[in-house]
Amino acid sequence: MAYDSIQDDLAFMRSMAEAGQRVPLSAGPYLVFGGIVFGGTSLLCYALFAAGMGGNTLLWMWIASLIVFGAGFPLVHRAAKTQPQSRANDTLGMVWTAIGWVIFACFLAALASQYFYGAADAWALFPSLVLALYGAGWVVTARVSRIMWLNSVAVGGFAMAVLIVPFERHAFLFVIYGLAILLLSALPGWQLMREARRDGSRGHGAHCG
Repeated sequence: MAYDSIQDDLAFMRSMAEAGQRVPLSAGPYLVFGGIVFGGTSLLCYALFAAGMGGNTLLWMWIASLIVFGAGFPLVHRAAKTQPQSRANDTLGMVWTAIGWVIFACFLAALASQYFYGAADAWALFPSLVLALYGAGWVVTARVSRIMWLNSVAVGGFAMAVLIVPFERHAFLFVIYGLAILLLSALPGWQLMREARRDGSRGHGAHCG
C-alpha cells in the first residue's frame, strides 16, 4: 500500500514536470515583486537603524511592507494571469502561496510573543525560517519544471538559512537578509520571467509558422 502511494506521488510529480516543460512558468512576477518589497524593506531597516531609529520603527516598516505587498498582489496577479496557465503553474502557485501563509503566520506568532511576553528573541530565527522556506519552494519548483539551475537557488536558500545565524544579534543582519531575499526571490523570478517571454515568443512563432 505504501509502495503504491509512493508510485502515485512520483507519477503525479512526473506529470507536473511534463506540464512544466510545455508551458512557461508564471511564478516570476510574484517572486520579483515579493523579493523587491521584502528585500528592499530589510535594506531600508538597516539604513533607519544606522540613522538612530530602531525598535517599533523597524517593526512598523515590516508591517508596512506587508500592506504594500497585499495591495500590489492583485495587480501582479492580474498581469500574471495573461500568461498561459497549466497544471504545473497551478500547483506551483499553491506551493508558493502556502509558503507565504506560513511566513505570515510565523510573523504574527512572533509579534504576539513579543507583545505578551516582551520576548524579542522570538524574532531570532525568523530570517532563517524564511530562507529555508524559500529553499523548499525552489526544490519543488525545480522538480516540477525540470529547470536545473533552480536547484542551485534551493541550495542557496538552505545554506543562507544557516550562514545568517551568526549575524542574528547584529544590525548588519538586515543587509545580509535583504540581499539574500533579492538573490533568492527577485533575481531568479526575473530570470523566470525572461525565460517565459522567450518561450512564449518561440511558441507564437511556431504557431504562426
